[in-house]
Amino acid sequence: MRSSILHLSQKDSGLPQNANPGDGCEEEYREIVEKLFSHVSSKNIVWISIGTFRFMPSLKFIIEKRFPESKIIYGEFILGLDGKMRYFKPLRIELYRKMVSWIREYDPEVVIYFCMEDDEVWQKSMGFIPQDHGGLPKMLDKSAVRVCGLDMG
Repeated sequence: MRSSILHLSQKDSGLPQNANPGDGCEEEYREIVEKLFSHVSSKNIVWISIGTFRFMPSLKFIIEKRFPESKIIYGEFILGLDGKMRYFKPLRIELYRKMVSWIREYDPEVVIYFCMEDDEVWQKSMGFIPQDHGGLPKMLDKSAVRVCGLDMG
C-alpha cells in the first residue's frame, strides 16, 4: 500500500507567522482546511489532529531573539498545568469550534482529535469527550481500520 503525508505548516500555507487566535486570523486558518481538502481526498484521511502553539516559558526570550519580527509570543497566553505557555482556553475553544465546522463541511465523518487538550476543551469544541467513544486510542484504531481497510480479525 502506498501512503503519503501532507504537512501544511504556517510557512507552506502562506499563513502569517504572527497568526494568534482572536486576532482576526480565522480566514487564514480556514484556507489551511481548504488546502488540505484540495490536495487530499477525505476518503484517504485517517484522522486530523488539531493543536495550538504552546511553549516552555524559558523559550520566550529565545523566540524574541531569533525571530524579532514575530509577534506570536505576545498572544493571550497563560501558564498551563503542564508548565507550558498556552493560548487562553476560551480562545482555543473558539478556534477549534471553527476549525471543526470547516472540516465537517468537507467530510462530516472524518475523525478529528485534539493534541494536548483536556476533556473540557473536547466537550465544548466537539460535543463529546474521547471516553464517550471508548477512548482516543480506540477512536483512532477504528478509523484506521475503516479508512485503510485493515483486517483486525
